Amino acid sequence: MIVIGSQAMKYWFPDFNREPKDLDIVVDDFTPQYMSEDGRRVERLRNPILLKYCEGFEDNYAVPDTLLTLKMSHLFWDIAWDKHMWDVQFLFKHGAKCDKKLFYELYE
Repeated sequence: MIVIGSQAMKYWFPDFNREPKDLDIVVDDFTPQYMSEDGRRVERLRNPILLKYCEGFEDNYAVPDTLLTLKMSHLFWDIAWDKHMWDVQFLFKHGAKCDKKLFYELYE
């Protein structure tokens, strides 16, 4: 299990401007969404490509370079585009770098 999304952004960057509304986690099996103890929705996303790149991550949080790469891969879809672009710019400003190999696998 790897934590992604705004919860991971907040973990690495306390100055991240959004409070997480849900918890996004990448898992190797598909199980339905559920509510956490604090009432937030937990979205379980099956993504074997991302899991392959996240093995051994500290505290099970996707690192900034992986978060940036994932956010960049979202820009090709019309899903919360402005939010993802803001996050990409935030991560660039905080020194994150794109993992090109992961990007092309996610894009494909």
